[in-house]
Amino acid sequence: MKTKKFEIKNTLGMFDLLKGIIMIAVMLYHTYGLFDFMAVYNSVYDLVRDRGVLFLIIFLLLKVFMQAIMPVLFIISGYGFRKTSLKKCLNKQFKILLVPYLTICVMAFVVNLIGFYVLYGGIRASIKSSIQVLIIFLLGFPKESALFGITIDSNGVGWFLLALMFGNIIFNQLLNHFEGKKLLYSSVISACIGWLLGLGNALPWSISQGFVAAFFLYIGYTAKKKKLLTSPESIKNRNKVVGLIIFATTIVGAIENFNIADSSYIFGPLSIFLYGLYSLLVIYFFLCFNCLKGTISMFVRKVGRLSLYVYCAHTIEFKTIGSYLQYGFANSWRGNQFVRSMIIFGVRAVVVLSTAFLYAHIKTLIVRREK
Repeated sequence: MKTKKFEIKNTLGMFDLLKGIIMIAVMLYHTYGLFDFMAVYNSVYDLVRDRGVLFLIIFLLLKVFMQAIMPVLFIISGYGFRKTSLKKCLNKQFKILLVPYLTICVMAFVVNLIGFYVLYGGIRASIKSSIQVLIIFLLGFPKESALFGITIDSNGVGWFLLALMFGNIIFNQLLNHFEGKKLLYSSVISACIGWLLGLGNALPWSISQGFVAAFFLYIGYTAKKKKLLTSPESIKNRNKVVGLIIFATTIVGAIENFNIADSSYIFGPLSIFLYGLYSLLVIYFFLCFNCLKGTISMFVRKVGRLSLYVYCAHTIEFKTIGSYLQYGFANSWRGNQFVRSMIIFGVRAVVVLSTAFLYAHIKTLIVRREK
């Protein structure tokens, strides 16, 4: 009996599995001390000697994939992008992205106030620490920066929401004025502007990251328009091109630390363009796993559907009580480092996901009652 071949289709939840994987990967990446073992090795030779070539290959592929996470999220956002007037676009960004971010600001203040007081005591010290957290989020620096001679910490992973907001506004304006090749050129120019703005001190509210995000939004928008993910055309030497992109990205990823938040692009705009193409391939690769319908995959899809809530909960936890607890636990642990990291990740994942699921459940109940 012939089995029907799985085909990627445009569906409402086509990216849920991938977004769920990314949310889990983000929490795993922000686990304190997870990659401490790398500090032991002074060279690649020492790493290969102790861990083996296979470990090195897997580590490099994982490193490149983790660096592609944020471009992937931007591209996914661009996949369903629809142009509108500037006024409607601003209203939409305010409701969908700015309101959640401002909610993060308030909740981070409250959580830090309670957590700091419970852990360390002192109402004055707790208020001072919480005000600092609130200022950090309101300024929205994507990395540690200096403002009037004062060092301002980053807002953790909250920068993504601000960058996406500005990226949506910028790309919407590009769509309203350009099309075809002109839209491509203008998106490339936007990426170059973001790169140039990131050369100096970081700008508040992730403005330079917003210009870079507009380019990734263009890739997602074009991918849907050209049906690159749902009905790939037979292109001459396509496999060679795909292989070249993966090879080049792996080499570049091994050399540099591609990080949009830190404006880390060793090869300048070339890094942005290369990771844009690579991220599109990553999306296509994971879409092929949408055929999975098991318990685990369905749970990960649920995480993906609630990705905004998960992201917000993780942002609050990461910059407040979560950071205190994981640092204290990690520094007092005397056992195996991997076990330590998995305990930290497991506890934080349970707290973050439980918070997101509970919020979604309460919101659903409120909406039903109002109806």
